[in-house]
Amino acid sequence: MANPPPLELTTDAAALIELDEEIDGDEVGSRNYRFCKVGEPVPIKSDDNSEFDPQCLPSQPLAVSERFRLLFIAHPQGFCVARTKDVMASAEEIKEKQTGPSVQELSLVDVSIGKVSILALSADDSLLAVIIGNHIHFFAVSALLHKDQKPSYSVSLDDSICIKDMRWARKVAKAYVVLSDDGKLYHGSGQGPPSYVMEGIDSVDWSVKGNFVALAKKNTVSILSSEFKEKLKFLLQFQSVVGDSDVNQVIKGMLPLYIVFLPLFCIFLHMASPTEILVESIFTLFNGLLSLFSLCSKPFEPLLCLQARLSYKLFVYAIPGRDVAGLLPFFCSLH
Repeated sequence: MANPPPLELTTDAAALIELDEEIDGDEVGSRNYRFCKVGEPVPIKSDDNSEFDPQCLPSQPLAVSERFRLLFIAHPQGFCVARTKDVMASAEEIKEKQTGPSVQELSLVDVSIGKVSILALSADDSLLAVIIGNHIHFFAVSALLHKDQKPSYSVSLDDSICIKDMRWARKVAKAYVVLSDDGKLYHGSGQGPPSYVMEGIDSVDWSVKGNFVALAKKNTVSILSSEFKEKLKFLLQFQSVVGDSDVNQVIKGMLPLYIVFLPLFCIFLHMASPTEILVESIFTLFNGLLSLFSLCSKPFEPLLCLQARLSYKLFVYAIPGRDVAGLLPFFCSLH
């Protein structure tokens, strides 16, 4: 299926900022956060068929709902849903007795849907997007709580395209952007198929408040409105970060959104009167930096980090002094 013509960005009013100077700022330490490990690692599955194919590891295998206090965790055959308090209790039990139930044994529902690459929860926690290859299956969280294993609806990209990343909009309900492996950007909303927007994109993310979209293309970061009209553009000088032109080319293609935050934030701190768009743009890129570790952007919301590896167990962390019984773990990671 041929793609429609790419969206023409409105660039006449977009300011181009070239970041060509590196300024070292003062290091400011903080003791505001302290992570305390809860119990021992909890196995995802109790059987021997619990390891992922090393050639096909999921990129986002964990999602957390603070609203429903749930964990959504991928495994090689699909994904399961468990209550956070039950997983935390299992972690404590394993620490005390050296044995305890797996996440799958604790799960409210275990959905066998295939090899999941991405689990993404909508901003209001009402929909879970489950990505397998070029297909996106949308599950209503309320239906999963009633053990319904069928998606509410599904959409697909071209058969030859696999999905690299998906980001839910933070303001518009049921809206999202999808990035394919070959750099094509799509925008979707509701039950309709995603619409082709443009190509040649390395990374994408919404700003913290959802008013802007950040796109990374090689050594350029564009800040777009939520209607995909370009407002601001940064031209990056990666030599100031790594000092090696060969390595520079690799970084441009691999981690543009995350690496660029370092010089951008330095420039931001030294600006006398940054504009509203620039302020939000900086935090867009800061959110992108956090996304490198799969951290959510909401302050004091329990954060999560899932790094799928062959040895598949869930490590749970919480902030001491908070109500653990009614609180999601602040930080979860899989090793």
